[in-house]
Amino acid sequence: MKKLFYLLLIAIVLPMSVTQCDVTEITDAPPDPGKTVTLTVSNAGIETRTSIDIEGNVGHVLWSEGDRIIVNGEIFDVVPDANDPTRASVYNVPESGEYYAMYCNPDYPPYSDGTNYYFYFADQIFENGTFAQYSNPMVAYSTSTELEFRNICGVVRLSITGTQTLKKLSFSSNSGETMAGYLSVPAEDIVSGNMQDYYGDFNPDYLPITSLGIELGPDGLQLDPSSPTYVYMVVPARVYESGFSVSMEDSEGNVGVQSTQKSIDVRRSSVVDMGEFQFAPLSPVSITDVKPEATAVGYTVEASPNSSVITVLVYASAWNEYMDSGYSDDQALAGDILDAYGSVFPVGAEGALQLSQTQAFNISGMSGVVSDTDYKILAAYSDGKASYGEVVVVDVRSAVAEGEAPEINISVNPTDAPYSEGIFTVRTTDASSIKYVMMIKASYDEEIASGYDNRSIVNNYGHDLDDAMVAEANSASGTMLQFRSLSFDSEYVLLIMAISATGVDAIASLEYRTEVYPGLDPSKEWELVSTDGYLECGLFYQVAPFTVENLTIEKMVGEDYFRVLEPFASCPELEQAGFVYAGAGGMILCDATDAANVEFIMQANNLGILHPDTGGLAQLVSVPLQSGSGRFGTYNAGEGYIDFGDTYIYGQGQFLYPMSGPTILYFHRPQSSGTGVSTEDFSVSEPIPW
Repeated sequence: MKKLFYLLLIAIVLPMSVTQCDVTEITDAPPDPGKTVTLTVSNAGIETRTSIDIEGNVGHVLWSEGDRIIVNGEIFDVVPDANDPTRASVYNVPESGEYYAMYCNPDYPPYSDGTNYYFYFADQIFENGTFAQYSNPMVAYSTSTELEFRNICGVVRLSITGTQTLKKLSFSSNSGETMAGYLSVPAEDIVSGNMQDYYGDFNPDYLPITSLGIELGPDGLQLDPSSPTYVYMVVPARVYESGFSVSMEDSEGNVGVQSTQKSIDVRRSSVVDMGEFQFAPLSPVSITDVKPEATAVGYTVEASPNSSVITVLVYASAWNEYMDSGYSDDQALAGDILDAYGSVFPVGAEGALQLSQTQAFNISGMSGVVSDTDYKILAAYSDGKASYGEVVVVDVRSAVAEGEAPEINISVNPTDAPYSEGIFTVRTTDASSIKYVMMIKASYDEEIASGYDNRSIVNNYGHDLDDAMVAEANSASGTMLQFRSLSFDSEYVLLIMAISATGVDAIASLEYRTEVYPGLDPSKEWELVSTDGYLECGLFYQVAPFTVENLTIEKMVGEDYFRVLEPFASCPELEQAGFVYAGAGGMILCDATDAANVEFIMQANNLGILHPDTGGLAQLVSVPLQSGSGRFGTYNAGEGYIDFGDTYIYGQGQFLYPMSGPTILYFHRPQSSGTGVSTEDFSVSEPIPW
């Protein structure tokens, strides 16, 4: 453990007591000053997780071997008390004036904004008669070596009977409250020990998740008709004013929902024991009364009264392309599309939901409905987040549109980066909506050869412009489309579809070619700058800053473009972090033609190493080119170095990663300017005769 206080390597035992869970009401017992404080760990028979043991009206929190806690930002193993599984010790903790301790999944450590601590809270794993390891987050604070852990959440105990085998189960609030994400706890409460009854707020910067799942294992959870199976759900502590629902799916695809509309008070450190219920399958979902129009598809979803359903409209061409890509059956594909793009709706007491969909899923996401086109309607039960049970799939074709088609004009605008950027102005007349596709011409030609036309390509891959851009396109000035990070010296096809208010569409196309990137112009010559180049490298977040020596650096004759050949061909630091050398061809290419704004273009900076997270080639790019903010690099010709500025590493175009530190390329290894010890040379005379 590398942290502070190396001069104070005292073996500190942190005995800690753990708050119990009261089954009936929440009351925090005062600390017993006579106890040596211990951290709870294992109990006999429960070897792999912190758990709860219900004894009368008290739920004892027990610890186990393998549990770990975070103390002052470092992770430590806990050592259980063999005689009391509610207690444990932690050794070799660096001495400090205060100790912040957290029990949570160490792979997702909590963080603080100075006011609140945020704890990652997500789906759980089923454990028979208990909750699983790291499901129940706890906190402790002390200025001594004695810590008392306190629970953050509450627990709802479900008692389920039946003959089925459950394969899915989730818990959701009937008010649609957030159930998972980063749960907020005020730092003041942790320090003072004055824990509140309720902690139900989540960091709003993260997408709200409205249901909390529990993994039931590969074999599922076999129910018993005569003896209840207990499921312990750790949930945010709050008053569920509209009650909550438990959604279940059995191995046959049947869906059951157990719901209460009563206000349920789930306080911190309390177990709410819900009454026994039997798994009862709902009636199947069905789709009826389908009414296609030119720009919308209407239909009715029939389901059990007062349930929730998830539904979406899908372009049939996109569906077929995904099926051809390797999906084994339509239910698997339908479930994935629903979970990613479906909308959840409540079904009223009448058991029917009428909808009119104007958007449909295509390869690029959600896009407006167009006339005379095949679609699929998907619908299933939902827990508020995901689909449950069999997905109903119904084919439909939108109606043929009538009326006048809009007119379209596309023009090319100048750009400062013609090698990687295309800027276009689109003008239309009387367009109600507009779609666009920008595609490499080779891919476009393949689509045409396979039987697609321009209209089907737009339907399959098109993006919609927003209403403001459509209004601009209908004006005299038009609207501007800008495409960045295009491939160098490559041909593209831009397709524009304009659709009238009645659904009549028109399509225009334009071919566009990017120029050769100046730094890769094959007609240019390069001259050697150095073979002892020196890189202070902080490019990779996985690796602490390191140095690379004896680099070959070249400069374009007459231009301030610099390239470093095979910079990471042999780099132990990257190898230890999982990067793999991909063979010859790696290069760092610096555009220093503007010394105050040195750029690294992603398409020109293939580093020659495979990224451990994606398996794809790692590429370097200047942050301002990607996000519009950040600092470009600088070139100091007089002193012979380039400061890279703010950069990202791209992994196969999928991930952006921040730096671990500054990065500077020296044309020659810098001389030491330190105050090291030196010696004085002797002068040697000519030989002197005896």
